[in-house]
Amino acid sequence: MLGKLGLATGLLLVAGGVTVAFGAVPSSDGTINSCYTKRAGLLTPAGNLRVIDEGESCRSTEIALSFNQRGPQGIPGPQGETGAQGPAGEPGASAGDQVFFAHRAGNARPESEGDFRLVKALPAGSYVIEAQVNAQSGVSGDAANFIQCRLPGDVSVSVQLIEVFIGRAGATFPLSSAIDHPGGEITLRCLVDGGSPDGTTFVDATMLATTVASVG
Repeated sequence: MLGKLGLATGLLLVAGGVTVAFGAVPSSDGTINSCYTKRAGLLTPAGNLRVIDEGESCRSTEIALSFNQRGPQGIPGPQGETGAQGPAGEPGASAGDQVFFAHRAGNARPESEGDFRLVKALPAGSYVIEAQVNAQSGVSGDAANFIQCRLPGDVSVSVQLIEVFIGRAGATFPLSSAIDHPGGEITLRCLVDGGSPDGTTFVDATMLATTVASVG
């Protein structure tokens, strides 16, 4: 009796020592392999479904079935209705003022009748114009030349070239005006009055026109 009990215990120990290995489910490509029992067997009823490891085969009473965690892409659905219009956005930043610049240098001599000009073409608009003229004359003292410069907008400045060093008189002077311009050229014009126009030199002249919203 004791011998039979020991044999039974040994069988149980052997059975208990069986190692079960679990493979990767799903497989590396996401497939889930299974076996569906189509005919009832000794231990398996019909309709039973069991998951198997990749590479494992189904029994003769089973049908292999494969699933995937991610199915094929479905048909696109119908386009949704147009949403309501959103609120109006804030006004964008201003592009800023436009600036136009003209420059003439190189010790220019007056043209006919003591006339010196600096010309710049501008599009139509409102402008503030700032100019500066630097002129010199070879005549000093009471006989020194007078220069009168004029900008569009009926702005003019008259300056006597005073002696800045021995034997030569000179001056640098600014002008400014504001105009509503129809478009085209504007001119800074200077005239030499008295003294010796032929001895007068315009060393440098600049003109800067900046757009503004309006001229007050």
